[in-house]
Amino acid sequence: MLEEILAPVKAVDEIVHRAYAKPVVAYEANGGSKYTLAMMANASLFMSDIGYLAATSIFPYRPASTHQFQDLFGSAVPFVMKGYVGLALIDIVHTYYKKRTISEDGTSGAVAIDLIESGVQHVFRSTRLGVLGCGVYATLKGIHNAFDPTYKSVWDSIDFLWLGGLFSLTASSMYIKDSDQKVLDKKPMWKSAWEKVVGFYESVKPQPVMVPIPVHKRDSEC
Repeated sequence: MLEEILAPVKAVDEIVHRAYAKPVVAYEANGGSKYTLAMMANASLFMSDIGYLAATSIFPYRPASTHQFQDLFGSAVPFVMKGYVGLALIDIVHTYYKKRTISEDGTSGAVAIDLIESGVQHVFRSTRLGVLGCGVYATLKGIHNAFDPTYKSVWDSIDFLWLGGLFSLTASSMYIKDSDQKVLDKKPMWKSAWEKVVGFYESVKPQPVMVPIPVHKRDSEC
């Protein structure tokens, strides 16, 4: 039952994952490392924070107000933000570790460490789509506020653009590290689902039945 409920979410996650995997696989085919790309995304988090701090010195300072994010998370703002910070820190440490110690076959050679790695990947795969979705929404909200005359303060836009950048970069790092050729070789879920629909339709579609037509002899032949 739960599997059926989560199937659409998994299908969307797979589409996004394949979109990340294509350029990552191409980059690695040219001698690059996906962990380098992930570290670039992590580094951009710090650049985003620096940009945010710079903005506070250019524009009249107003601390990021919690009520600005009520549109995004409602009363769960503190829980979501603390959860994101923890997730982002785990992602940064994980990226650094993978870049420095993981061998070409994707394992460390230590059973305990590989078990931890498996658990971390499970967390990333369970949360990355939601993190990316929040990032995209916050970014669009920031752009909207920048052009909406009802929002008088520039911070009504900066807050959301900053938050959107943080969430999107963290999710991107998760998708990048989990990308390889196997992702592209796997048959997409939507295609498998479509084949099931077509197969079901073919099974219930009325099939023409051949009805023999009696041949009457001519009177002259009788």
